[in-house]
Amino acid sequence: MWQTYFLFLNVSDTMVLKIQNLRILILVSLLFLFTISFIKGQRINNDFCVDKLCYIVTSVSPLEVMVWNIKNVKIENVVIPETVNYKGKKYMVTSIGDGAFYECFSLNSVTIPNSIRSIGGGAFFGCKNLSSIFIKINNIQKVKKGIYIFKGVNKKKCILFVPKGKLHIYQNISQLKDFKTIKE
Repeated sequence: MWQTYFLFLNVSDTMVLKIQNLRILILVSLLFLFTISFIKGQRINNDFCVDKLCYIVTSVSPLEVMVWNIKNVKIENVVIPETVNYKGKKYMVTSIGDGAFYECFSLNSVTIPNSIRSIGGGAFFGCKNLSSIFIKINNIQKVKKGIYIFKGVNKKKCILFVPKGKLHIYQNISQLKDFKTIKE
């Protein structure tokens, strides 16, 4: 691409130098913007595991993490915490990543805390032995929900437990309305 400009303009050596400097300036600027977007964006490139859950840091101010995976263990019951401590820092758990518990066949029960603001697509995809889900989110309408969150979960057998006074709201959420039993 740059060679095209050189041929078209038929420029002197000083002009070529200026264009090369401009190219370097553009590349450095793009690298700077890319770095800033990572700092302000979704992933800060810092992940860690505590107990059976693995997390990705999504914000450094405030300190926030996303559950993104489980350790290589058979896990039957998961209580996702509202906060997690790691290396002397306390992180708020605000999201569950895409496919975080994908085909976790040993999973029987999961508790989702009120701190969750986003549940990724396919987060519990294929968790066919899941028999109870405790969702403690008071304002479920404001939670960003991906597609196929509970695809493959036996919705006739699995019981969904929701906060008191929120039953009618949960029954109308598209990703949850197919559960046969929803209890407060």
